[in-house]
Amino acid sequence: MVACTMVFEGDKDWCNQCHKSVLAIGKKFNGLVGGPENGMRGYLLTFLIAYTRDFALDFRCMAESFETSVSWSKVSELC
Repeated sequence: MVACTMVFEGDKDWCNQCHKSVLAIGKKFNGLVGGPENGMRGYLLTFLIAYTRDFALDFRCMAESFETSVSWSKVSELC
């Protein structure tokens, strides 16, 4: 299973078109839409992870999450 939080930036028409395209791709592969509320929770979770990591360092525990972005044409190369 893969979870993905996406933010579309740009003018309203472009963002709406991108959103529709992503939904169509998801539907093609039986994906589920979590909705904007869960998307916001996922976005805020990335900040929580960072603060939890910093707190854990005080107890000599270290961990890191890995996040990246890449254009679709480079996905295979990234993998």
